[in-house]
Amino acid sequence: MKHTIHTIFLLSAACAVSCGTSADNSGPAMKAAAEAGRRDASEVMAHPSGSMDREKGVFAIRARETELRESGLDSCANAYARGAYAVIDSTLNAENGLR
Repeated sequence: MKHTIHTIFLLSAACAVSCGTSADNSGPAMKAAAEAGRRDASEVMAHPSGSMDREKGVFAIRARETELRESGLDSCANAYARGAYAVIDSTLNAENGLR
């Protein structure tokens, strides 16, 4: 989560250029948004299950998604969320499969 401010700034700048409409689903900004979501979620899910750090991290991911939406960057917010939640879901499924 060290890269939070940089991620938000770079993602917002990139998305402002090419994520203005939901029709633009293949541009570099969409790929960057999805990758940022995956990277952020990977960092969060590296914390122990049930830990406060993991919980705070998941809330931070949701907050980033909301910030993108409030900036009018719905397509980037969707890409960011898809990337993040794919990692979160796969991690939780793997953890639940081990129990």
